[in-house]
Amino acid sequence: MKEHPDCELARHLQKNLKQLLKRKKRTYEKLMGMQMCKLAKADPARFWRKYRVRKEASHGIRREALRQGFAALLGPPIPPDPVVPITECDEPCSLSQDISTSEVVEAINRLTRGKVAGLDGVKAEFVIEGYDALLTILQTLFNKLFNEGFCGSLAVGVIHALFKSGDASSVDNYRGITVGHVIAKIFVMVLESRLSCWVEERGI
Repeated sequence: MKEHPDCELARHLQKNLKQLLKRKKRTYEKLMGMQMCKLAKADPARFWRKYRVRKEASHGIRREALRQGFAALLGPPIPPDPVVPITECDEPCSLSQDISTSEVVEAINRLTRGKVAGLDGVKAEFVIEGYDALLTILQTLFNKLFNEGFCGSLAVGVIHALFKSGDASSVDNYRGITVGHVIAKIFVMVLESRLSCWVEERGI
């Protein structure tokens, strides 16, 4: 196979190997998820200690150095835009209507499996598989957030450093990926879809 990597048999075996590795990875993640769920019920304190454990990367860069690097990249906080009062009009605006169940279902259908969970430990698979039981709860929660304001705790995420290229000991060669709450992600997708439709209808 090493001498003829482009032959049909080599490609077939490589494809089978990739599929096997994916299946094993999914099985392992499912098993670990079940163990973590059991641990969360039996010993919540131990669950959070185990969940929050993060080994230092092999490159030796400490988390504080990565935090400072990402903070410098982000720059100083941007002041919020001034609040513009909403003027009333005779025609009801679709943007201000309550969030419907169909909007929530559409957003859930856009979720992708196999993604890392946020601080709450909730993965997209939990919502996808149990959305029948969660649909009414999510709709009620989203309408409360929509009418009363976004909950600050849902805006908290975990930044994972992904190596790009170059010197592995340099903070500048890492890209930060923020993993947030899946519930917040669904809520944002609902608003994004609603706003996109509104903009397209008016040709803005």
